[in-house]
Amino acid sequence: MYQACPSQDCNKKVIDQQNGLYRCEKCDREFPNFKYRMILSVNIADYQENQWVTCFQESAEAILGQSTAYLGELKEKNEQAFEEIFQNANFRSFVFKIRVKLETYNDESRIKATVMDVKPVDYKEYSRRLITNIRRNAAM
Repeated sequence: MYQACPSQDCNKKVIDQQNGLYRCEKCDREFPNFKYRMILSVNIADYQENQWVTCFQESAEAILGQSTAYLGELKEKNEQAFEEIFQNANFRSFVFKIRVKLETYNDESRIKATVMDVKPVDYKEYSRRLITNIRRNAAM
């Protein structure tokens, strides 16, 4: 979580000027306030594998179930409650849409996975799909 520029399309980290103002280098302006932004690294798993993925603002908020503004205030006021929100996100089920890229850095290739969308599991739809697949496979 970081303090970002409050401008509409700018997510650049601001610098606290220690005079009640926050400076954005990208916008080249000073602001009396900031907005919280979040980048969350998450280890997601299914019954076979696990994968580290990066979640940006909207997907991180969906996983944690709280807005970044609320989390920022909570971190300043009650560190234990802040940590509990992250603990409560463990072992919850979601459906992820992930973009995967192969990146090379210092002659070393690695997979970079970014969450594009995250939704809670719709168990009614999931069960319907399983029954359809079972019936199709039983007919083979």
